Amino acid sequence: MIIWKLNENIKIESQKIKLDIFNADIEKTGIKIIETIDKSKLLSKWIKRPAATIKFPPFGTAISVKEKNIDRRDRISKNFLLSLRISGNTLQSQNAIYFFSGTSVSAGGISITPENFEKAMVIHAVMHIPKDNWLIHSDQFLQPHDKLTNEFIFDCVLWNLFSNSNQTAAIKNVVYEKETYQIHNQFFPFLIAELKKWKSTDSEISISMAKDEDRFLSIWLKNKELSTESQQLLNKGREIYKFYFENLNQLRTPKYKIETWDAGWWQIRNALTDVNMATDLFNDLKELHNKLREKLLPQIYEFGFLTL
Repeated sequence: MIIWKLNENIKIESQKIKLDIFNADIEKTGIKIIETIDKSKLLSKWIKRPAATIKFPPFGTAISVKEKNIDRRDRISKNFLLSLRISGNTLQSQNAIYFFSGTSVSAGGISITPENFEKAMVIHAVMHIPKDNWLIHSDQFLQPHDKLTNEFIFDCVLWNLFSNSNQTAAIKNVVYEKETYQIHNQFFPFLIAELKKWKSTDSEISISMAKDEDRFLSIWLKNKELSTESQQLLNKGREIYKFYFENLNQLRTPKYKIETWDAGWWQIRNALTDVNMATDLFNDLKELHNKLREKLLPQIYEFGFLTL
C-alpha cells in the first residue's frame, strides 16, 4: 500500500467531506506492506485456553454481574485466577481487552491460571501499549519470534497492574443463579503481612484479612527482581494503596462494593477519585506508568509482536 499525503482545502458539504482530487497536491511519503498472516501465528493463538467447566458469575463491568444476558459465558477453569477478554487481534479491539476477577459475560474470555499467567500478562500489555492510529489500526498482532526476557515479562505485569483496563475487584456474597460466591482479587499486589503494618480506618476490612490468605500476584511478585521503572511504579502504587487504607472512612465504599481487604485497582482508583483524593499521587503514578510504556513500546516491535 502506498501512503499519500494530500495538501489541499477540504470542502464540507452536508456533513460529508468532499475532496477535489484533481486540484490536490499529492506527495508520496512512504510505503506500507500488508502481509497475509497465517492464523496460527496470531498473538491471540499464542496462549493456552484451559477448559472452562466451573460455573461462576459473569461480569459486564468490574463490579456488575450480568445475570439476565441471553448469551452469556459463565464458566471458568480449574485454578482460575482472573479472566482476560480478547475480542480481536488488532489495535481496533483495544477498548474491548481487559481483566476481570470473574468471567467475562461476552465472548472472548480466557481463564487465567498460574500456568498461562505470564503469557496473559504479555498479551494484555502488548495489545494496549501501542496507541491506535489510522496507519496501524488494522495491523495484526503476532507471536514473538524470540524468547522474551524476564524483565520484559515483569514490566508487562507491572504496567497491567496500574492500567485502566485492569478491572479486577473483590466482592462479597455475589448471588448468581441462587448460589452465593465470594469474588477474590488475585491481582492484589501486596502481602497481608505488609498490610497489617499499615494504618487502616476501617476495622471490618482489617478484620477481613486476619484469617485470609495472600493473593496470587503478591506471592508471584515476592523476590522478583524488577527493573528500575517497574520498581518505581510499584513503589508509587504502594503509596496510593497505603493512602487508601488510611482514608477508608472517608470513601463511599458501598458505591464500589468495597467490603474486603483485597479490593481491586479499579475499586481503589475510582473510590479515591470519586471524592477527589490522592490527586497528586495519581498524577505521579501516571507519569511513571507512561515512562514504563515508553520503555516497552520499542520492544513490542523488536520481539515481532508488530511489524513496521
